[in-house]
Amino acid sequence: MDTDNIQVELELIKRMVAESRSSTARAGDIYLVWGVGVLAALLCQWWMTGRNYGNVWLAWVVVGCVCTVYSFAAPFFRRRDQRVVNFSTRVTRNLWSAVAVAIWGTALLGSISGTVDSRSVLPVIALIIGIGMVVTGALFRSGLFVGAGWLWLAGGLAAFFAALPLQILLFAALDVMGYIVPGVYLMIHERRRPENG
Repeated sequence: MDTDNIQVELELIKRMVAESRSSTARAGDIYLVWGVGVLAALLCQWWMTGRNYGNVWLAWVVVGCVCTVYSFAAPFFRRRDQRVVNFSTRVTRNLWSAVAVAIWGTALLGSISGTVDSRSVLPVIALIIGIGMVVTGALFRSGLFVGAGWLWLAGGLAAFFAALPLQILLFAALDVMGYIVPGVYLMIHERRRPENG
């Protein structure tokens, strides 16, 4: 292989990595929507639990459905030239789809069947989200996502030793630092990109 071909291939690899990173940057709105949705569900859960209302899980079902629909629909509303589909975006899409199935399975099916104790739901969900964030960060070489993922993992482990009210507060803090802050950061970063004006 000659030097010119190596240069061309290196440029292609660099361009693919840049496209993958920019497609992640365009997903900031999705992380922000999930962060705000989770915060809303946590506030409902905290408010309803304090007043001994039943069916606390309804807020989570509503938020989960709304945020899931937004996550799948949002990429279709982006400009055509921003809809990059490559190996990294396919891996990320599949990863977060698996995370969603694991969360729904744990929270809804585990609670309904009685195989998952209600005090374990938030810690386990935090651990699942942490795995998704760490893998996403590693894939796109984002220290922010890797750090947010480890924060989710540490918080999930700590939540196993907390009573439910403290779990809710801890999960809210994790949500702000692990979804909302990265989402806002990505949206600001995307708006500052030269091709966006």
